[in-house]
Amino acid sequence: MKGNLHKKYEFATIITESDLRHLSTLVSSKFDFVKYEIKTKDGAEYCVDNLDDILNYDNHDYRKIILFRVKGNRNERDNFIFPNISISLYDNSIYQEACILDIKGLDDTEIVYFSQKIKDFTKQIKAPYWWCHKDSFYFVLGIILYILFSIIYLINVNNEEAYDKIYNIFILQGISAICMFVSMYFGQKLVSYIFPEGCFCIGEQKRYIKRKEKYRSIIFWSILVTIILGAISNIISHLVIKTYL
Repeated sequence: MKGNLHKKYEFATIITESDLRHLSTLVSSKFDFVKYEIKTKDGAEYCVDNLDDILNYDNHDYRKIILFRVKGNRNERDNFIFPNISISLYDNSIYQEACILDIKGLDDTEIVYFSQKIKDFTKQIKAPYWWCHKDSFYFVLGIILYILFSIIYLINVNNEEAYDKIYNIFILQGISAICMFVSMYFGQKLVSYIFPEGCFCIGEQKRYIKRKEKYRSIIFWSILVTIILGAISNIISHLVIKTYL
């Protein structure tokens, strides 16, 4: 019994050369005729028979790879427009999808096999910080920010009787909402800058990822040192006050 399958995955990805080789081996081990396609940021598209041609691509920022696709056919005469299998990887910062698996005219056992293999593969390429690019993360962040700004506003209202006035409630809601959306906007920009949603680590993009890792390391250690220094300062201040005052 032969059938078709269309499956897609959506999450932040970091795709290395070894990931592409693994995908290539998976397809070429089952299909005699394989082709590779890429699309770059400036709109160019390429189709090659040798994966090394893609792995040796310079991959500069202004012409970086945003789509990689490997296709496999059983028979040479079959058209690669509708191949037996097609696995597409996307730069998730540009596309909504991260990976799409298309199968046409394969046996049920082969469909199950490739479906499981690609499921395992997607776990391999999923960025460890994928969750910070989910809508649910920003929804929770928005609620926390709204509550925080509401508390800050109420603390700074001098006239306690003003709490009961309707217009003050509207001011509270408006200011908190504005602060929340502005903070979420800049927060999302900062997260996207430090934690790339998608990247093909080939050529120039290897250095790009290393820079992002360096930025994350600096931010992490800066926060950690600040917390430690703050704790030490509080301890010293407490001892001084207790001893001399």
